[in-house]
Amino acid sequence: MLDDKRGELYIKKICLKVPDLSMFRRKVKRAELNENKKADAELHNEHLNNDLLRNIFNKNPNLKTAGSEILKNVRAKSTLTAYGRVVKDFKQFCGKNEYSSVDPSEQSVVHFILSMEFEKVGFPYITKIKPALSLHYSLKNGGKIFTEYVENMLRGAKKLAAERKPLTKKPEPFPLMVLKSLVAIYILPFETDIMRINAEAFRSIFRAVIMYFTFCRFNCFKKLKEENFQLRENSIFIDFASAKNDQLHKGNISTLLENGSHFCPVRITKMYFKRFHLKFGVGTKFVNFRLEKQAGIVKAKPYESLSYSSAMHCTRKLMLKNGFSIKGISEKSAKVEGVSQTANAGATLEELMWLGRWKCIQTANHYKHNSEKYKQFLASKIPI
Repeated sequence: MLDDKRGELYIKKICLKVPDLSMFRRKVKRAELNENKKADAELHNEHLNNDLLRNIFNKNPNLKTAGSEILKNVRAKSTLTAYGRVVKDFKQFCGKNEYSSVDPSEQSVVHFILSMEFEKVGFPYITKIKPALSLHYSLKNGGKIFTEYVENMLRGAKKLAAERKPLTKKPEPFPLMVLKSLVAIYILPFETDIMRINAEAFRSIFRAVIMYFTFCRFNCFKKLKEENFQLRENSIFIDFASAKNDQLHKGNISTLLENGSHFCPVRITKMYFKRFHLKFGVGTKFVNFRLEKQAGIVKAKPYESLSYSSAMHCTRKLMLKNGFSIKGISEKSAKVEGVSQTANAGATLEELMWLGRWKCIQTANHYKHNSEKYKQFLASKIPI
């Protein structure tokens, strides 16, 4: 607001108190989680009480617990929750439009697909319609509701939803030069006085180093504990006991090897474990722990794992502080750089697949062909 006073212009500062919405967001999130749990439980009970299982449990009631546990694990928990939302929507739709949700018809499913397209729902939702409803009704009554006609209608709806899908922002690689520079600035100068290494910086750098050398995802890294690191003479074995691509928990082992350089993953890992009083092969402390300041001293909270958003904030803050660009940087960037550098060094697709613990060669192919250097290599093949 401008105010003419004594022939001068003054700007009056108007202070608006912005309400703290964090508590409201937490309540909404909590309500949403409770709603999802309730929906999951209802669907689980439906599947557990189908005619086939009920007849078996009548013969042997002791098997009900086993049946319940098996049903909880037919898909990953997060997948079942996502499917549950689609099933819930479909049931409500059937009730509103006078269709049976117990034994759905071809018409009811097509009607639902048309309605979802009319509402312009997103591509991820459309792609879940078939697996969600197929799984639910196969577990409920063994029914198959996707005829060839329904399949064709769904295929068309997917194409339309895909056209509306915004372009995916792919993470930029974490430049190897930057990672080596951070190691040289924050870690190597204090090798003989390890407690002087900045705790927050070391945590971010260590996370990036492990992701670079193992091609692991953040969600896999955040679950790693002391017991998952086995120290050998000149190497360290990391057991990714729980991973997206290891639903049957067969275990995925990655190896860190001493390379004699300043950018040695074994050397850096040993320093990290020593700095934060971690033990190889035993113990349940997280390596991606939270930090807290007590009486001016930064200490680890080793039984609390750091969240993705906090990790990314720390990584970007560290890079900005040292004058590096953070454009496109995410907690996937170090992994992308590791895969790209290894592919550029001549690793085959099969070798990339084994290093990344991937189940199919297509994943390795995706990373290699999206490498900037690979695209430059292909461009150089064009005759001039």
